[in-house]
Amino acid sequence: MRTYRTAVMDNARWAGFEPRPDDIFVCTPSKCGTTWMQTIVANLLFPNGDLPAPIFTMSPWIEAKFIPADIMH
Repeated sequence: MRTYRTAVMDNARWAGFEPRPDDIFVCTPSKCGTTWMQTIVANLLFPNGDLPAPIFTMSPWIEAKFIPADIMH
């Protein structure tokens, strides 16, 4: 994996992540409609609009440094 780090993100944080068999990954470059894409996927999974959690909880930003990695995982 190519390493990239900025003031707000670090992809090394994926090292401690254990994916589940039913996880869905929404992978878009930052500032390119990520929240919009997450919302589309959530609404496809829950078409009645009754989301079980807010989008940012259902689809966390693993690379984000502003939330501790152990909480994110």
